[in-house]
Amino acid sequence: MMEASSAVKNDYNQYFVETGERPQNFIRDITAETKYNGYPKVKKLIEKKDELIRKRNHPPMFLKTDLKTFDLTTLGKFDVVLIDPPWEEYLTRVHSLVTEIEHEKLRPWSFDEISNLPIGEITDSPAFIFLWVGSESLDLGRALFRKWGFKRCEDIVWVLSLIHISEPTRLLSISYAVFCLKKK
Repeated sequence: MMEASSAVKNDYNQYFVETGERPQNFIRDITAETKYNGYPKVKKLIEKKDELIRKRNHPPMFLKTDLKTFDLTTLGKFDVVLIDPPWEEYLTRVHSLVTEIEHEKLRPWSFDEISNLPIGEITDSPAFIFLWVGSESLDLGRALFRKWGFKRCEDIVWVLSLIHISEPTRLLSISYAVFCLKKK
């Protein structure tokens, strides 16, 4: 056994207490160039991922336009698409909200209007799509995926659980995000 005086001193926790510098600041080889030197498969995978990101990455985008008339195909192809269409059930659930935003002339879309969005044309292969649907529109959402050429992977359930809301009202607030993968 080593004597305490000759042991290597690397008590980073005590160093943090004394200096305020975090222990993770002293991890060796944390630069991007040297991080995976001992792991050639991981290094190759990271290099391929970085190359793909350099080639295809673009900043997040926000577009405020009328999607019924705008040609979405002019935007190019996407790997991930999130859609939160204005379902009819949203309007029936939130009566007070409609009067507050009436100046925007918002109205729910029919299933046909939502299905006419060219989602299959603007998504690459493979691609992921997330579609928010209410509890009444879950089967309609699945039908949209079939029309757009996607295969359902998972249903993600979100239940609003605020304590100050009564139980019957809370049950009306169940939403789903249906997660799908486009066939290769």
